[in-house]
Amino acid sequence: MYKNSEIEVIIIIKNILFKIKGSSIFIPLLIFLVLVFLYISTSFLIQFKPIIESIEPEIGQPGDILVIKGKYFGNPAENKNENRITLKPVDSSVYISHDRLVLSDYIRWENNKISVKIPSNVASGPVFVESKRGKSNEIVFINKREIPIVLSGPVGPGQPYISAFEPTEASVGDLITITGINFGMEKGNNQVYFTLTAASATRTETIEDSYIAASSSDYDYISWTDNEIKVRVPDGASSGKVWVSASGTNSNSIYFEKIENIGTRTFGERRGYKINYDVVLGVDNADGENNIYFWIPRLSSSSEQRNIEYERNLSPELDNYSNMMLYRFANLKDKENKVVSITAWLERYEILTKINRDKVVWDYAKNTQFFREYTADLYDLKLTDQRLNDIFKEVVKGRDPYTTAESIYNIILRNLSYTENPYGNDVIDNYLRKSGDSYTYAMIFTALARKAGIPSRPVAGFLVYDNTKNVKHFWSEFYIRRFGWVPVDAVLGDGATFGNMPRAENPKTYYFGNLDSGHIAFSRGILSVPIISPTGKTVFKDKMYSLQTSYEEISGNIKSYRSWWNELKILEWW
Repeated sequence: MYKNSEIEVIIIIKNILFKIKGSSIFIPLLIFLVLVFLYISTSFLIQFKPIIESIEPEIGQPGDILVIKGKYFGNPAENKNENRITLKPVDSSVYISHDRLVLSDYIRWENNKISVKIPSNVASGPVFVESKRGKSNEIVFINKREIPIVLSGPVGPGQPYISAFEPTEASVGDLITITGINFGMEKGNNQVYFTLTAASATRTETIEDSYIAASSSDYDYISWTDNEIKVRVPDGASSGKVWVSASGTNSNSIYFEKIENIGTRTFGERRGYKINYDVVLGVDNADGENNIYFWIPRLSSSSEQRNIEYERNLSPELDNYSNMMLYRFANLKDKENKVVSITAWLERYEILTKINRDKVVWDYAKNTQFFREYTADLYDLKLTDQRLNDIFKEVVKGRDPYTTAESIYNIILRNLSYTENPYGNDVIDNYLRKSGDSYTYAMIFTALARKAGIPSRPVAGFLVYDNTKNVKHFWSEFYIRRFGWVPVDAVLGDGATFGNMPRAENPKTYYFGNLDSGHIAFSRGILSVPIISPTGKTVFKDKMYSLQTSYEEISGNIKSYRSWWNELKILEWW
């Protein structure tokens, strides 16, 4: 049904056309008037999602009035008793730190300005407006009460205490200096925790899943003394609290604001899994003093893979050494059998990244251990291999790392075809044969990115399809300074499918920078396993669901044994 204004336009057009009917300008004018009518008609249908231009104050405390200015907030019903607008639209809400305000918090709502009373339990975090038309941009609000007042020392004896934190604004990978007392003389198992990027704008995170530790595998920790810590902002961190955990005790917290000018990482679909994986040992011939060690991987904890819990039939000797569990079996006898069974629960999120190419530059710190580690050789895949040099000639080094990585991705998709069982284990040889499995795709992408000077690493784990079925799977990540790790699944981007797994509308575009929630990761990079015994013999296993330098170590009088590293079982999903 037409609105009154549209009916008036129709009448005007009808009268004009009647008067000029038959003239030479009739058809051009008719087209023009139709276009005008369409423009006016569609203007009534367009609905813009809300936009926040400013908040005042940006630093406040409970009880203060927060004024949000912008546009497209929507017009609520008028309060006829007081002849002014006092009620918010039914389908719109204001959120502070991902908590939705209740009706009593609103003071005034207009299409371009909202006034609310800051609630008593508010935490520092993003302010945004959400309506049926979508979610607005975010502006960070800081609760004054969370900004620490420097006291003479910690609350209790020996408790870690932060007295200074600099800078308080930084990007992923930037160096932070934390000073104070009682941090411990060395890092050991101590950690620095940052607020974790929220999984969604409408889900309130609990204390158990709202933080992420700086990563040793990313070499975030630069130095650690009892009164000073130098640490880099970890991948996955967001604006919020930062604190130190030392000897099982938490320090006071400092508010930190993450700078995001390179791009954004958001999370889409969430899947929950209950999984089981195990290792079985069968001894044929052994006696006397002997040892068998198993380095069994843990699930990789990250912003997209979180809330991980374990249940094990046996307790490990080391629970978490470089994301591995160490099991030791000593003085084994003939025909003795052992089983390590691990059940785990986890949440896995779809990753969606958006990169501002104009902000990405070649500014890696080449003298750091991080850069050296993630631009080095991969197992026996040498970056100096002449065959790889010939392949690399096709790569055009772009104006920025993101564009260069995308070029490498496109080259691989153009030259490789997926097969479940490639000719052999030589990655470069398989590439030259133009046929490879997910391991081939992931390793050749990583190698070419590293050769271009882009920190990159393979990721090993499983791909879940048809809810409970899975296949061993490999993908890649490359690193952008001041943003973090960007996922790449080249084999899925090339169109490979498994069972009835959901298929992206454009796999090639989607799987460069994005990743679905069906990926379960065990290792990000190649885990370095130490040799325990000087006389120990290490055992390597090819293309495992975790990439490690070794998996087993044998010492003493063991003449014959067998081991089975059974693959993943999906027990439940939700």
